[in-house]
Amino acid sequence: MPEATAADDLAEGSRALGAVLPDFAAVAGWLNPEEAEELFQAAAAARGGCVVEVGSYRGRSTRILCAGSSIGAKVPVYAVEPHEETVGLLGAKFGPQDRAAFFRNFCHSELVRYVRLLNTTSAVAAAGWDKPVALLFIDGDHRYPAVLADFAAWERHLLRGAAVAFYDADLAGPKKLIEMLLASGTLDTPRRVRKLALLRFTGAPAALSDATVEKAPGVAATFAPAAGDYHVSWRDIGFHLYFGGDGRYLYQPIPKCACTTIKTLLLELEGLPVDADLWRRHQKRYNQFPGTAHLSEQAQRDVFEGRTGTFKFVVVRNPYARLASVYSDKFLLRPDGHWVGQIRRSAAAQGLPLSDAVSFEEFVRVVSAQSIKEMDDHWRPQYYEGRFAMIQYDFVGRMETMPDDLIYALETIGAPDAIIERANERYNVTGSDYDLWEAVSPEVRKLFLATFAIDFDTLHYPRRLPGARRPAL
Repeated sequence: MPEATAADDLAEGSRALGAVLPDFAAVAGWLNPEEAEELFQAAAAARGGCVVEVGSYRGRSTRILCAGSSIGAKVPVYAVEPHEETVGLLGAKFGPQDRAAFFRNFCHSELVRYVRLLNTTSAVAAAGWDKPVALLFIDGDHRYPAVLADFAAWERHLLRGAAVAFYDADLAGPKKLIEMLLASGTLDTPRRVRKLALLRFTGAPAALSDATVEKAPGVAATFAPAAGDYHVSWRDIGFHLYFGGDGRYLYQPIPKCACTTIKTLLLELEGLPVDADLWRRHQKRYNQFPGTAHLSEQAQRDVFEGRTGTFKFVVVRNPYARLASVYSDKFLLRPDGHWVGQIRRSAAAQGLPLSDAVSFEEFVRVVSAQSIKEMDDHWRPQYYEGRFAMIQYDFVGRMETMPDDLIYALETIGAPDAIIERANERYNVTGSDYDLWEAVSPEVRKLFLATFAIDFDTLHYPRRLPGARRPAL
């Protein structure tokens, strides 16, 4: 892992914030002069990579970071801020009006040359990131799952020795994460300046070992970002992956995204049993397809993060279509199946009445109120099922462009023509009837869009229903 180089002893580097940015407090924000000075000096010391700020509001801290960069290595400062309507942990309201203020605070400043505003979330911005990060400043949603997700999104891009700063470090979410990362050895040399915590990234993986869990009770071993109490162990993830061709390729199945077709072709490619029973064909204990669970955690990270040459691919689907396909398959075709029982139990827990034959709207309402952990893998958001926070994919195929995308993946992994020619075969197909959505009320559609927002954002699907006669919500 590359290292962040030490700051040069520049004459400029000894300058204080007040000399470079005397009006820093003119912009709305919460950093006081002492905290601002520390952040300014951290940015001035950033070498070998860029600065990433998560949570920018109207740009007070962003201007401080840019000012620091201006007297240091003049690295770009990436401000990651969606500027969407939200209410913070402490009751503050944020929204698009803050975007306008952010622009105003930079448009007449020389510091604009350093700033790069990314109007999106950490999950989206970091997913395709390709730049080393020398300073990471996290000041977004302070709830524990959110601050954990923010750090996890950027961890793999940090230089060894990079500075990592958290604001409102005395609040429960940042405080818990800092304690966890110190216990795991991921961060060290902590320094506190009022509400600002500054630490150093050691390069040690943040995923917790069993020993670390014992040191930090109540924190489960997990991959990030976590969503509430949804945690998946490295062993479980590795077991369900398809790691074939002696490590030449890795496929992550996502239910209702052509996974039966893809698994069938990969089983044949590897000369493994193809059970006539579709259910057994999916089960690793029957199909015998190797995963990565036999590898150490670090070896799995090397595969997932692109250090082994393994071609990693996944196939995704429009979230509207995927949920409609689940309902058609698991409810209309199997009205007595255990999935219906799952939904009835969940609805009872939510206090929601259901019809004798569960309608699509009822199904969507119940699913949209479930926690990520409670959801079945057939409808859990693809971001989590696809391990997008963990695996740096070489190719993300789409159901909407099949079989071309599957043919590309098969050609890339060196499949023989006899396998490639069968890429248009389809198994267990129930379609994706968008018309089902026409009977869903705007209220329930809003619930769905909120719950599955991470799929629309990270997979870049429009929130407007394809072919819908209704306006987008």
